[in-house]
Amino acid sequence: MARGDGVGAARVPAIPLCLSVGVTGHRDLGDADGAIAARLGDILHRLHAAASALAGSACFAPAPLVARLVCPLAAGADQIAAAAALAQGYALHAVLPFGRDDYRADFAP
Repeated sequence: MARGDGVGAARVPAIPLCLSVGVTGHRDLGDADGAIAARLGDILHRLHAAASALAGSACFAPAPLVARLVCPLAAGADQIAAAAALAQGYALHAVLPFGRDDYRADFAP
């Protein structure tokens, strides 16, 4: 199907733009937590701004950008990324590598 209004062309409905960012990283970051949080916040902001500019184009439905972070939420980089994304209005989608109870037990002291 082609998008357009020409004779014989099927009109494909525009869909909203969705930005999905996947993150996974190390658990032990040493003393770098603050620097990593700042850098991730900057990167997520830049990605959101670039995607927002595209969201207003003729290729997508006139709707707000849908931004989400996909992350397993392990301690360390994953949780830093999740906090940075949530602070900027991203939705959070947690992908767990195994069942919830087993996953929780992995973080038990």
